[in-house]
Parts: sequence; structure tokens; C-alpha cells
Amino acid sequence: MTTGDQKKITQCPHCGNRTPHNDLHSIRVVDEIEADGQKYDYPVDYTLWQCSTCDGVSLYLVTQDDWSNPEDDYFDVASMVYPDEKKFENVVPDSVRNSYAEAKKVKNNSSCAFAVLIRRSLEQICVDQDATGQSLKDKISDLASKDIIPKNLSRMADALRFLGNMGAHAVKYDFGWEEVRAMDDFLVAVIEYVYVAPHKVQKLAESIQAKQTSSATSPTSSSS
Repeated sequence: MTTGDQKKITQCPHCGNRTPHNDLHSIRVVDEIEADGQKYDYPVDYTLWQCSTCDGVSLYLVTQDDWSNPEDDYFDVASMVYPDEKKFENVVPDSVRNSYAEAKKVKNNSSCAFAVLIRRSLEQICVDQDATGQSLKDKISDLASKDIIPKNLSRMADALRFLGNMGAHAVKYDFGWEEVRAMDDFLVAVIEYVYVAPHKVQKLAESIQAKQTSSATSPTSSSS
């Protein structure tokens, strides 16, 4: 275990400022993995960083595979453990989950790239849901007309489309941290509504049905 005083610059997930972060504490945990019938030690380095602006604390990890290029910047290869990153269940299509994961990787470094990748995630949802239309705007309207997303989410999705366009085109648009966070929250809301909520409702319905069936066939209910 080590306690360091090194500083690295990144965007703070708490206050949104791009500032120096202080290395508060580092620890290496050695996991054991098995490959080709052999067991290997697999070190994982955890580092606790503190923002010099808001004093917010974040925890990152780096594995030996992340450092494929020794010239890479730490925060380009590290994965944030805390604050907790949103991870979706397998009920969300791989295309959507992978596109969102790519967006999260650049969120703290390039708001324009993040906006473009969030827009692409929205496009993947439209493809998966067989939305029709000549443009992404038309496809979002199609999702709303089919009640796949409600009106408020339709407005959110159209805002994501607009901001994604701003990030992709050669126009001057100054993305604020509030907009970056809103884009993230909006896309998560769309994904939760389209995929996660229906899955949870279905699982709950199955659980209720199973209990009702069990109750109806139990000796107590048969004799009553």
C-alpha cells in the first residue's frame, strides 16, 4: 500500500471541473485468473484521487492489460469505480450497451465526443426498436407514436439528437458540464424506460403469478 502526493489532471465527476487531482492512497490487489489450464497472478491497482477544487473523492482502477501503451495518460486507461458507473443488465441490447460504454469512456475528457457517442447510442435504440423515418428526428417521433417512449422522453431524446449534432459538426458550441450530465441522465432514462422497466415488470408479474398458482394449489386453499 502506498500514499502518494502525485497530481494528475482530469475532469471531476463531482463538480465537473477539469482540475488537478491529488493521489490520496494506492493499493495493489492481486487476483488469480486461469487461462489455458494454468493459473496466473493478475494485479489490479486501485487509487483514491481527490479533486483540488471541490475535495470530492473518486476511486479508479487500472489492470495490467490497460497499460498496453506506457505513454497513455492514466485517466485515459483507468476505470472509475466510485462514483458508481451505471451498468445495464443483459436485457439491454449489446449494441446499445457497448455504444453507451464508449461514450462513458470519453465523458470526462471530451464533451463533444461524448455528445456524438450518446447520439449514436440513441440511434442504436431506434435501430433495435425498428423505428422508421428518414432522419433520427423522424425515428424518435416514430417511437413516440408507437408508445415505445412517452412524450417527455421523446423531448429528451430530441435534445440528445440536437446536442449530438452540435458535437459532430464544425460549429462553435460550448458544452457546459450541466449539459453533459443531462445528456447522460436523459439517455439512461430512455434506456431504463424502453428496456429495463418492461423487463422488471415482466419478472414481477411472473413472481406474482407463481405465488398465486402455488397458493391456489396448496392444501390449505383446497380445503377452504
